[in-house]
Amino acid sequence: MSYVPNPSDPTEPVASRTVESAAREFREIKGLLARSLSFPAADTPTNRGLLPPAADRAGRVLQFNATTGVPEAGPFFPIPVNSVDSQFALYRAAGTGAVATNVQSKLREFVSVKDFGAVGDGVADDTLAFNAAIAAGKRVFVPAGTYSVADIAVVNNMDVEGERVLNSPSILLVRNNNSGAFTHSANAFLNNIRIANLTIRASAGVTGARAYKQNDKSQYSAYVVFDGLETWQDLQIAFDGFFIFTRWENCRDGFFGTAPGGQTHHVIDSNPATYGQLNQTNLNQITNCQFFRSTYANGCIDISYGDRWDIRGTNFEMLSTLSIRARGIFGIHITGCWFEHIDSSNIILLGTSPAPNPQGVRIFEIDNCFCKAMPSNDRFVVGDWAGSTVASNINFATVPTSMVFTNASEVRQLVGIEVLSGTPTAFTANTRQIVQGIVRDARLESTVINTPETLNQNVLPIGPTSLGQANFTVSGITSKTDVTSTLKGNAVRFTLVGAANVAYYSIPSKMLDFLKGRTITAVASGYGGDSGSVADGVSVCIWQSVTPGFTNHAATGYAFTAHQAALQCGRATLTVDAGATSLHIGIVVGGSNAGRNIWLETMTVVLGNAQPTFTGL
Repeated sequence: MSYVPNPSDPTEPVASRTVESAAREFREIKGLLARSLSFPAADTPTNRGLLPPAADRAGRVLQFNATTGVPEAGPFFPIPVNSVDSQFALYRAAGTGAVATNVQSKLREFVSVKDFGAVGDGVADDTLAFNAAIAAGKRVFVPAGTYSVADIAVVNNMDVEGERVLNSPSILLVRNNNSGAFTHSANAFLNNIRIANLTIRASAGVTGARAYKQNDKSQYSAYVVFDGLETWQDLQIAFDGFFIFTRWENCRDGFFGTAPGGQTHHVIDSNPATYGQLNQTNLNQITNCQFFRSTYANGCIDISYGDRWDIRGTNFEMLSTLSIRARGIFGIHITGCWFEHIDSSNIILLGTSPAPNPQGVRIFEIDNCFCKAMPSNDRFVVGDWAGSTVASNINFATVPTSMVFTNASEVRQLVGIEVLSGTPTAFTANTRQIVQGIVRDARLESTVINTPETLNQNVLPIGPTSLGQANFTVSGITSKTDVTSTLKGNAVRFTLVGAANVAYYSIPSKMLDFLKGRTITAVASGYGGDSGSVADGVSVCIWQSVTPGFTNHAATGYAFTAHQAALQCGRATLTVDAGATSLHIGIVVGGSNAGRNIWLETMTVVLGNAQPTFTGL
């Protein structure tokens, strides 16, 4: 049987074929249709449509109209997707609940300095690229590399973060003298600034460089976060600004680099343009930082004129200067810090801010710290009218040769202080006023607590009290006068003469009977310091069974130095003989010239071998 084609259908074969061959062709066509796209039977003819003409579909892709479903030519996206057309490429983060966005939006969540032409070879000037990236208003990423910059403009709401790579970090080289890597040059308040995970140093031969520099310190750098920065010793100052609500976290300074010849280095300088200005440096925090090799005479940290600085968990090591100089700061809290190998006479200096608004440091607290002093250290904390000092849980592996705390106007508590070695002459001294002073839970080997009103436990002050010049017998002293203390309360002024000056109080017989066989401590406090004051020491003495003289005392103790105008104290301890016939407490002063004076503020007896506990004269 033959198959005759339809001559009016151009798709039909032109020659007759057998039914068998036609069936074979039909099966082949059916197979091809099964592997091709087709419209479902439910579609209407108007929704099916035809392929676009060749001219329309050339260089395009096939897509289906969003309304009719009819085939049409769509745009062609080359691969890789470029930034112009990345809005059409989808992105979905891993994780349940993630929503789809496009690649362009995702990539524009932050910018890279290399998007704006930064080279990062340590030679080309990349400053403009950094400024352009910051101006984009997004978080700025700094890939690993070395970028030569000078005075990148600090602006509001800026966030610059380097790549945290151990062996290949993001490094900024300050390329010009007296420039900052970042510079706050606007004469305005700038805030919300974050700079993180960068290494910042000076280019070879550059002097006066800073990591952060502020030109006008009558204004603020506010709400700044410096996080994970490594600043080198070849910078003159790491952070030079007038800061408020600023945090330094996980930063390290001075571990690497060498300062150019003759240049000093320190970490933080926050001092005002003028004292008396409206703005002050307030509410700043330093946490988990490490500071090494500062050499600036005014300290590794030099701050003044403001309120509340908190320094926590920070190490100060290998310094050739003070660790901290604070002047006129109302409220400093130092906790969990480490002080080691600090080659300076003082480790912490609390001073008074200059005129027109001079004020000392008020409310100074230090606790849970460790100090390993050097032979050059005279004092741990020196306070020029530092008020309300609280020190607790401080471990001194070695202590300063002279005083651990000195010149504090109000010492409130010394708690849990542990001194393991060293023989300082005093623990606190030259203290104007003690308010609710407490010393407890302390281990103080070879150390004397030297404060005028320290409260000791397990000791009994038994008098005398309210002493005046009439209660003292003198030898070698031309006059004794009751006067108003230049420090606090009343005092007895002794005018000295000759080489052997003695003043003593005789213990009443009934009190002597009570004290026989018991150990007592005689404590005295006083000062000198006028134009005629002696340079000799004043010794506290106890006499028994003799008429007191310059050399026949039974016990003598720590002397206080009479040429200093600040309040000092001393003590002597004696176990009274069971057969003692008399008992006297007092002071002796060595060689002096006529007319020189000392003032005795307190003289008392404490039962036991105790640290001083004072009552008034």
